[in-house]
Amino acid sequence: MEKQQLAIQYFQQKEKALVQREYIDYTMADHLKLLKEDKTHTGKEHLAQYEKEIELAEDEFKDTLLEVKPVFEQLFLYLQNDAAIKTSPYIFNFSEMQIEMYIDDNSNIHYRKI
Repeated sequence: MEKQQLAIQYFQQKEKALVQREYIDYTMADHLKLLKEDKTHTGKEHLAQYEKEIELAEDEFKDTLLEVKPVFEQLFLYLQNDAAIKTSPYIFNFSEMQIEMYIDDNSNIHYRKI
C-alpha cells in the first residue's frame, strides 16, 4: 500500500510542479514583457511588483520540488526493486486511473497516465 501512496503523491506533486513551471515560463513571462514596455512611472512600479511576484512563484516552485524529493527517493527504491524500466514499467491501478512508472538510464522516474 505504501508504494501506491508514494506513486500517487509523486504523480500529484510532479503535475503540480509542471503547472507551476508552465505558469512562470509562459503566462508570467508574457505579462512581464508587456510590463517592460510601459515606461511610465506607474508602469515601472507595476514591473517591480510583478518581478517580486515572479520571485515568490519561483520560491513556491522550489518548495514543491523539495516536497517531491523524499517521495522520489522512496518510490525510486520500490521501482528499482521491481526492475521497472521503459519496456517493462510498473503499473499502479487506482480507482480513477492507471499510471505506468519506470526508471530511465539517468535514474529519473517517468510516468504515463493511462
